[in-house]
Amino acid sequence: MEIPPGARLEKGSWHYQRHLPPLQPLSLGRTPQAGDYQLCFLQQCHEMSEWLGPPISNPASVDLWSCRIRSGQH
Repeated sequence: MEIPPGARLEKGSWHYQRHLPPLQPLSLGRTPQAGDYQLCFLQQCHEMSEWLGPPISNPASVDLWSCRIRSGQH
């Protein structure tokens, strides 16, 4: 994967905002063998298990949809 223009390296990982329409839905594989995902917002990252519990084999995925952000929100 190419590093996109405007990306910045912080604490060992690249951060950027993509300029494409949202994927609706975004399906993430989530099993005990694959581990968990992190969702990062408001300067903090959280394991998905904080909201959904630990990854399980059935169902083995979770679907995410984007929402509109009003002007002035982050």
